[in-house]
Amino acid sequence: MKHITDDIWVDFVRGTLVPDDAEAVDRHLRTGCGRCLHARDLWLSVRQRADRESLYSPPEDALAIARAQFRAFRAERKLTPIRAVLLFDNLHGASPVGIRGAMAPLLRHLLYQAGSFSIDFSIEPRAGSNELALTGQVADAKRVAIREPRSRAPRPKVLLLQGDRELAATATNRVGEFEFQFEAQEDLALMVLVKGRPPVLVELGEVLGRRGTT
Repeated sequence: MKHITDDIWVDFVRGTLVPDDAEAVDRHLRTGCGRCLHARDLWLSVRQRADRESLYSPPEDALAIARAQFRAFRAERKLTPIRAVLLFDNLHGASPVGIRGAMAPLLRHLLYQAGSFSIDFSIEPRAGSNELALTGQVADAKRVAIREPRSRAPRPKVLLLQGDRELAATATNRVGEFEFQFEAQEDLALMVLVKGRPPVLVELGEVLGRRGTT
């Protein structure tokens, strides 16, 4: 038997190879073919990694709940968005204590406001990657003013957009925090959705264009 090809290995490690072909593979391996023994170990490790990855898949019922939550914001997506105003950019002021010096150009810290909403976030490059990490928090002064318990307040949803195209979406946690990882592109923006309120748009194009400048 010649060396075993990749398409046969795929079926072999999945256990879907017909019995006669599987027996032929076993006979070939018993001859001690070093190349094919190495290939078998490689394909078995690929299968094991794939099996482990499947353990991290969210349950279907959790996915159904998440889909329903985002469908509930379709009405808000149709409203005219409020453009958030930049209140603070650390490139145009003193860097916060603890990130001065060499670290300062790597971290952008920005604060935007739109009506009663404030969107506070930082952007920094991921080590060894072309991606950026964005970590932020949405706060609603109106909710604080009427002292509405966080458990009753609808949690904002945050979208990462490129133009009109949705690249990613996430729900904020109990205290309004959210995060994204993405590659810098043109026309990027964040959109904050809160039930019954107009969406808030935070345009990132100018911010990313100035990233790392002084």
